[in-house]
Amino acid sequence: MRTRKPQLLFSIIVIIALLLAACGQQGPTKVGNYEIPTVERGKFNVAFVYVGPIGDGGWTYAHNQGRLYLEKNGTNVHTAYIESVAEGADSEQVIRALARKGFNLIITTSFGFMDPTETVAKEFPKVKFVHISGFKKNDTNFGNVFGAMESMKYLAGMIAGARAKADGNPRLGYIAPFPIPEVIRLGNAIMLGAKQT
Repeated sequence: MRTRKPQLLFSIIVIIALLLAACGQQGPTKVGNYEIPTVERGKFNVAFVYVGPIGDGGWTYAHNQGRLYLEKNGTNVHTAYIESVAEGADSEQVIRALARKGFNLIITTSFGFMDPTETVAKEFPKVKFVHISGFKKNDTNFGNVFGAMESMKYLAGMIAGARAKADGNPRLGYIAPFPIPEVIRLGNAIMLGAKQT
């Protein structure tokens, strides 16, 4: 009996050490098909959640250019991203995993990420969240931003209206892929610009 006590004590210590190591592990983790990046200790860690691939040449590419600029010019900043994240349950799990990982700021870049971002922001009051587009926010850790894209759409409408008038065909159309505020706002800007010609 006496010889088993040291073995039992040693086994308990090994198990506790392994559990502590697993809990403190900062390596990559996976959520579904998405690999969650790691934070860098001692830096301000910013994570970007992209709806498309960074090589799309459009929406996600532009956001990633901003991330690269921040990484290069920010003081003591580390950035990371996850691309091609599906809207809905997948995005909520990814955003939550980033918050758990220890990111200080999480930026989500699709209208469909609005509700998941809001949900996770309530769970992690010490983490800051910025949602691109959308309209939901709170007064503590969740806000939204969107550039004045309606200005360029207004100018595009003026050009389209002038061209249609010169061609003798005063009809214009606008494809609105989703009935969300930003799409409606941009469609309105095009038509208001067209009316100026």
